[in-house]
Amino acid sequence: MAKGKPRSLFFRRAGDERGFTLAEMAVTITVLGVILGVGIFELTGTNKDAGLKSASMQVQRAISEAYSIAQNESTLVTLDFYKNGTAVIQNTYQVSRGATATSMQPPLGIKFLTRNVSGIDHYYVKLNDGSAQPTISADVTIRFAPVGATTKMVDGAGTPVTSTAAVTLQYAGISTGKVINVNAEGRVTIS
Repeated sequence: MAKGKPRSLFFRRAGDERGFTLAEMAVTITVLGVILGVGIFELTGTNKDAGLKSASMQVQRAISEAYSIAQNESTLVTLDFYKNGTAVIQNTYQVSRGATATSMQPPLGIKFLTRNVSGIDHYYVKLNDGSAQPTISADVTIRFAPVGATTKMVDGAGTPVTSTAAVTLQYAGISTGKVINVNAEGRVTIS
């Protein structure tokens, strides 16, 4: 570099290899910031999609297992889904067996809450337990019972229903969610 001429902040002379210029550093930091910001935004959406899919599969399994128990044991099986905001049991579901609605303990490995109500233990399965947690939008009760030689969805009086029940899962602030539908014959679909 010639004496008397200040070194440029933006350009390097040929053969001057002492490091990065201020402009190069600023551009590099800006590009890295944009990439990081986009990556975090995409990762958040991916985590919510995965959480929603996992929770909807959990609900689908619970409905299918309840139907199977009702069919194999020729007994009434009730699933109660509790929406987000219903006190301690929010965002949980409970499976009960028989006319006395005896709460069934979940299988090993599934997280649940236990509450004693009038001397009887009730088991509430947590929905997709974790930090990224979708919510159940409304309380829903689904009942399966033997009707003749088949198992059907029934109402509170034990009368077969022809309508479809639906459990809706969603994240706060996101317009799309998952709807788990179950028809009168116990067939489950997710949309």
